[in-house]
Parts: sequence; C-alpha cells; structure tokens
Amino acid sequence: MDSLHPTKRALVQTVLDQLKTKKALDLTSELILEKSGISKGSLYHHFEDFDDLIETAQVFRYAAYVDQSIHLLTKVFQTAKNKEEMVTELKKVTIFTQSPDLMPQRMDRATSISIANANPRMMKKMNAQQDRLNEAIIDIFREARDRGWINKEIDLHAGALFIQAYTLGIIINDVSGKKIDITAWDELIDMFLEKVIAT
Repeated sequence: MDSLHPTKRALVQTVLDQLKTKKALDLTSELILEKSGISKGSLYHHFEDFDDLIETAQVFRYAAYVDQSIHLLTKVFQTAKNKEEMVTELKKVTIFTQSPDLMPQRMDRATSISIANANPRMMKKMNAQQDRLNEAIIDIFREARDRGWINKEIDLHAGALFIQAYTLGIIINDVSGKKIDITAWDELIDMFLEKVIAT
C-alpha cells in the first residue's frame, strides 16, 4: 500500500479501519469522508466510484492474508537445514493456519472470493494478488525441490494450489454443526506432507 498516492492510501486505510467493526455493506461514502477528513472530489479523483474504494480495500485486506502465508512458508524454508526440519516446520504452519481462532480470517478470504466472483473489476484486482501468492509458493517449492526436499514428480503450480486449498478448506468445518477434531485434520495433512510432498 506504500506505493499508493497519500490521499488514496488514507482512504483505503480508513475503509480498512472501519471494516474491523463493520460490514462493507454498512459503509457509506459520507462515513469514510468524515473519518478520513478527505473531500468527496478527492475520493472520486482516485476511484471510479465508492464501490471501487471498497473493493480496493477488500483486496488489500486479502493481500494481507496472502503476505502472511508467504511469510510463514518463506520462514520454513529459510530456517530448515534439511528435509526433516522442513516437514517439522510445515507441521507447525499447519497447526497455526488450521486453528479455529483463524476462522474470521478464513471467512473474510472466502467472502472476498465470493464477491469477486460476481464483480469483474474486483476479480481483476484479486487475480494480481492471488497470482503473487501462487508464484511465491511455486518459487519456494522450486527451491525445496532443487535441494531434494520435495517430490520431483509434483507439479509445482498444482502443489501451490493444493496447499492453499486445504488451508482455506477447513472453512467447511468452521460452518459445520458437527465439527471434526482439528487434531485429526492436522494429522491427515501431516501424513500428506510426509508421504507425498516430502517423498
């Protein structure tokens, strides 16, 4: 967000601050202008319309989750000295990302994806962030493969998508009335990491 014009950045940040306690549908241009102290003319100079501002803020919030995922995976491969340590560290990432405490973040990501599905302008913005995450994971996997730490038969792009799929996929349990024991889920992922990824 640092690359944004200061006025545009201030508007986006104001929306992000409001989204901590309000739903996007509850936000109005009047509220955002009041909270930011920015004029209506400036808002419409930097954004096509108010929805464009809201979409941009939602994509930045999605990007924050993307950055968190990249950071966690990068740290694994920067600190691991061998394949066994890599698997151990990935298991820790699994426990963290699958935690019931992160349900609000998963729901927010799923909501952003759903909104983008019906909104071509937002989808285009989301594409850039999702492609960035995919490429970052592919690069991490490529380095691990070059070290001999992951299965050379795995298509790196497919592997990157699969990791994200199970990370977000626990949202199915989040909305279930009869929830599984999260430990059983984590252990299943661990088996996948050991038997498929690190074989």
